[in-house]
Amino acid sequence: MDAPFPESRVALDLSWVHSLDDVARRMLLEVVRRLTLDGHEVFLVDPDTIMPDPDPGDGGRVTVVTGADHAVVPPVAP
Repeated sequence: MDAPFPESRVALDLSWVHSLDDVARRMLLEVVRRLTLDGHEVFLVDPDTIMPDPDPGDGGRVTVVTGADHAVVPPVAP
């Protein structure tokens, strides 16, 4: 079943990553591109700039933030 997820934001957290080789970088950017094309808002949590200048390519969008708290939608007060 291809039911859409109720949450449209996705955070990929590189906080505990020490390095990325070229293959890992390309794979991660392709994941970002496909998530964007599927309608998700993608955040890359990268406090140590492990992935400088992330460009997911045609149709992809990513917002780089320094902490996961920047990718979370604050709860709406009743």
